[in-house]
Amino acid sequence: MDAEFCTTCGEKGAEKRCSICKTVIYCDQACQKLHWFTHKKVCKKLKDQWEKQGAESAKLMEKEQNAKDDEAVEDTTSSLQDLSVGQEEGSPSGSSHLQADPEVSDPQSTNQV
Repeated sequence: MDAEFCTTCGEKGAEKRCSICKTVIYCDQACQKLHWFTHKKVCKKLKDQWEKQGAESAKLMEKEQNAKDDEAVEDTTSSLQDLSVGQEEGSPSGSSHLQADPEVSDPQSTNQV
């Protein structure tokens, strides 16, 4: 993770964010208090921008997930149709004519080498 820098003093490793806008970072409460006079003028706008960006990101993620879901449904439907067509073409009655191998399925059969 990249190191964050304090907005007020520039110290590396700042971890405290403004509790309102969540975008501005400080190393401690003293730096936050020093910067508040300037920051309070833009804090609400930053908060609104942050929330809007989050909402847009959520909508985009939902749209992408819906597209993936639609693709999965289409793939599954296509596969089922292919299986159905293949089954109809392979058997005149439309039922599968797969047979079990008697040597494998017969529990009485024990082929030892």
